[in-house]
Amino acid sequence: MGQMSSALPLLRPASAHWRTPVLGVSALHGDGIDEFWTTVLRCRDALQTSGELPAKRQRQALAWTWHLLDTGLRARFRDDPKVRAALPGVLADVAAGTLTPAAAARRLLDSH
Repeated sequence: MGQMSSALPLLRPASAHWRTPVLGVSALHGDGIDEFWTTVLRCRDALQTSGELPAKRQRQALAWTWHLLDTGLRARFRDDPKVRAALPGVLADVAAGTLTPAAAARRLLDSH
């Protein structure tokens, strides 16, 4: 535990409002579980009080929205019959070095 405590200050803190403690916990033996859970709740309370937790949740929700949009758009794009027909040849040309990735992307986007 001493090495972990010594190493922790070398890492950039994830939060300006919470300093992560090093705790000894063993689920196998049941040691330190109560202290761990109390620390989790203290962390949540500190982040909630500072407004950091709601801001983090908002960023996560927005990031997840963009991820789902990107995934959905990519799936719809690949399912387009014209794109599906052109994709193998375009990718083969990129792999062969006869077509740049930018030109390949433009060709596929224009075929849609």
